[in-house]
Amino acid sequence: MSILKGLRDCIAFLTTIPVGMSGDLEDMARHLYLFPLVGAMIGAIAGLCALIFSQFLPKLVAGMLTFCVILILTGLHHMDGLVDFGDGVMAQGTPEEKIRVMHDTQVGVGGSILALLVIVVTALCISELNPYVVFQALVISEVSAKLAMVTSAALGKSARTAMGDPVVRLTRPKHFGVAFTVSIAMGYLLSPTLPLQIFFSTVIFTGVIAGLVMMALANRHFGGMTGDVFGATNEIGRMASLLLLLGILG
Repeated sequence: MSILKGLRDCIAFLTTIPVGMSGDLEDMARHLYLFPLVGAMIGAIAGLCALIFSQFLPKLVAGMLTFCVILILTGLHHMDGLVDFGDGVMAQGTPEEKIRVMHDTQVGVGGSILALLVIVVTALCISELNPYVVFQALVISEVSAKLAMVTSAALGKSARTAMGDPVVRLTRPKHFGVAFTVSIAMGYLLSPTLPLQIFFSTVIFTGVIAGLVMMALANRHFGGMTGDVFGATNEIGRMASLLLLLGILG
């Protein structure tokens, strides 16, 4: 039952699906290894929408609408983190000053440009994917994005912010191993028509590498991971995954 409650908390945290959190942020953080499972669910919903849209609409419109479905399903929660991350990276000063910029309610040029870039590239990638593989690609990309978050949480250090600290403190390296296994299993289960090496390459190069890169950037600019960096990791991880899959699958 603890795992089921943890899955419920992860769904409530990552999506707008009204399941309600059974505990607090720390309870959810103890089950961060279930993030890829929720990612597979998000990707499957988006993939079904992409298949429907592609039957009636031009591919560019279908791709943009599919990405809108993802943003609505996730409540723009991570996109907000991406904007704050862009502002923080572009700011000058100490890590503490950069974190204050991220928490500022004003949106700067850095955050605006980064968000625009990620939105455009992600939507274009979805629109250019072959309709025969778009469902599988969206499942893999969401799983990889969530694994990137687990990677940075399990292997990174905390910047001692209210949102990021419980996640880093309660996520252990062993959770990364579980999340990696779940990622491969869910990707293959929902995308059985594609070669297994595609899952491994995508998960390693985007789910893991993207998480490590974001972790390194967070250490350099903010002294560790924050809640906003986790959100940015999700958005950038998804985009990187789709770029790789577009190159592989066409």
